[in-house]
Amino acid sequence: MFILRCLVCILVLNCVSCAVKADGEIDAAALRQRFQTLQKSYNEKKSLGYDLREVEVMFDDLRLARDTGRWQRFSSLLDEVEIRLERSYFPGQEHPMYQDEPDDIYPYSRGGDIQSFGFGIEFARPGFATAFGEIGIKWVRIGQIPWEKIEKRAPKNGNNKYDWRLLDKLVLEYQTAGFEHLQFNLSPRCRWAMKRRTKGPESAGPIKDEHLGDFEKFMMAIVERYDNDGIDDMPGLLYPVLYFAAGSEMHHDLYWQGTVEEYGELLKIAYGAAKKANPNCYLNLTGMNFADICDISPKISHFETTTAGLTKWFRGQIDFMKTALTYHEYFDMVDFHYNYDYKGAYGVVNWMRKTMRENGYEKPIIAGDMASAPMVESLLEYRFSRSEGAELFKVIDDPDNPEYRIRVTWFEREQALNVLKKLVISIDLDLKITNVAQMKDWHDYHGGRNWKYQGLRRDDMSKRPAFHTYAFLLKSLQPYQSLVRLNTPENQFVFRLKGQPHDAYIVWCDKGSEEISLNCNSEKVALTPLLNNDGSDPEVKYITTTERKAQIKLNDVPILVEAIQSDEVE
Repeated sequence: MFILRCLVCILVLNCVSCAVKADGEIDAAALRQRFQTLQKSYNEKKSLGYDLREVEVMFDDLRLARDTGRWQRFSSLLDEVEIRLERSYFPGQEHPMYQDEPDDIYPYSRGGDIQSFGFGIEFARPGFATAFGEIGIKWVRIGQIPWEKIEKRAPKNGNNKYDWRLLDKLVLEYQTAGFEHLQFNLSPRCRWAMKRRTKGPESAGPIKDEHLGDFEKFMMAIVERYDNDGIDDMPGLLYPVLYFAAGSEMHHDLYWQGTVEEYGELLKIAYGAAKKANPNCYLNLTGMNFADICDISPKISHFETTTAGLTKWFRGQIDFMKTALTYHEYFDMVDFHYNYDYKGAYGVVNWMRKTMRENGYEKPIIAGDMASAPMVESLLEYRFSRSEGAELFKVIDDPDNPEYRIRVTWFEREQALNVLKKLVISIDLDLKITNVAQMKDWHDYHGGRNWKYQGLRRDDMSKRPAFHTYAFLLKSLQPYQSLVRLNTPENQFVFRLKGQPHDAYIVWCDKGSEEISLNCNSEKVALTPLLNNDGSDPEVKYITTTERKAQIKLNDVPILVEAIQSDEVE
């Protein structure tokens, strides 16, 4: 094997030396030759039983870069594949779980900092701040905030009048309850300012030329009022509001009835106005919703093949989002809506980062609309068929149905598991903020039934298991600094937590049950289920390790595995 590695390195170095011509131009033929050499090495190692899953995925990007003639991108990918091939290992070898090497990381993860991650919730509702402040989260999103709700009438003689009363009251309620970071989801909807009438209760459209200046003034006014700089601030403001979103899901006509170019023009105005009022604020690009197209695969090739087979209407939305990502001079962060299966974020974020890199930049990503409960009405029906979804809602809509209690118990358990898994994966993907939705059920939502039972509290304000689970996860993560997914089979989810005095793990499997061996560097480990139904202390199980390795049985419930010394347990 050592000889094989040496031969691979010699071949690769020879290819690198001839990939650049004397005048500095990229030699496409040399790069193609290098690609063939690496592909040959890949095939040889795969035939010998090496674990090459992360390299296999990268070949999709390599072929795309080659076929589209993006040679700089092709060259950099070849460099990365070379490193991955060199660091590949046999499945039977001891996996270096405690070394910080790229082959220790799941291909689509980055690992993230727990202490700086924004654990959030949405949407802020009057009267709910204290009820949710006890979870311990500091981030909350307010939305949508239509322009017309603040400026109800067209200005006269250049005099703009704003009604801040309801927004001020909501901001004060949540800041008083301990929410330090508020996010405003703004909408340009304003019937007196729009060029044409739009259909739907929340849809916005392009602004008349004569009112573009008024829109700019509105953006400056709202950022200035809540920046806590002592000038024209809201009375009683406790913390600055720094995060603003330029619309939500503007890629479809439920919220925007205009072109992507027209949205880009408003985005430019909004960004300039916000930065003029407070250079330290952040403007998010419109929240992007990819439905469930990435739920079964994180591969770029899967994303592109799947979207190519969708309807013209949905392909138009993808094109809108792709174009919007080119307006990177006019936003600070990118927002996607984490609605469906927890695994889908890997594919969505993978595509978003790839698209940003193709446009020469990369910016932080946040997740909004993080649906806690299962989304049973979906685009591609990966998890539920339409008939299954209809049957489920038929039962849980009817408390007198004989299966009501069984179905509701299952549904609420799935909701709590979703909160756990989506938040853990959000940190692993190095997202900046993830907002769990919703505070309460949304029975009257006009966009479908999926949001009817998303509340972390029920209609009577009693707490669902998802509420308790969110609070318990925050408490459990307090001792740890970072989290990263290890390179285990795709069905297994194993995340290493870095902390003092010991590292720990969060583990589960996607389907069924499996057993794994973890290097724990301790005589005993504590196993704590993170699913919390009622807020009580969970039953912790202690097991003894063998040669400092713990045999752990996995199922769909995430478990916190913490290394302890024998004298720490009676």
